[in-house]
Amino acid sequence: MYLAIWAVSFSHEISRAKIQNALEVAAITDPLTQLKNRLALEYDYEKELKNSSDVHALYIDIDHFKKINDTYGHSIGDEVLIFTANLVEKRIDHDWIYRLGGEEFLILVKGNRTMAADVAESIRKDIEDSEFRHQHHSFSISASVGVAPINKTLGLEAAIDNADSALYQAKSEGRNRVCIFA
Repeated sequence: MYLAIWAVSFSHEISRAKIQNALEVAAITDPLTQLKNRLALEYDYEKELKNSSDVHALYIDIDHFKKINDTYGHSIGDEVLIFTANLVEKRIDHDWIYRLGGEEFLILVKGNRTMAADVAESIRKDIEDSEFRHQHHSFSISASVGVAPINKTLGLEAAIDNADSALYQAKSEGRNRVCIFA
């Protein structure tokens, strides 16, 4: 009798642990791109990077994304997001790439300003040089990138705001470029 109760309890606990793990993964994962989301970004920053030096935020935005959705439809827009996520993952460790929403991605780069700028330019160039193809659609896309250091004193939110400011500068200067927060 005790053995049967133990077996049922053990089986139930295994099932509960699997479900809990699946829920935890779902809570920090963007369902479309399978990249981490903003909740994961905040957790990773607190756990791994809060006390690090030489960390930069790269804020990436796909240029003219609304036009892609309006011209080709939202399902093609979704495919463009997945395509872009896959391009970025070829250059950056998946653990440091986040989809913040819409067509915006954030990457954390450990390294100095020059290294962060080089990574941002490489990603921008990879996107520019790759042609999106899906069924009977084929077109080029581009992205603008803003780069900002993560200052231990000001924290992650200030770095995101600064990277966003640099991103808007890149867009105002004509898009498809990298700008660094001064």
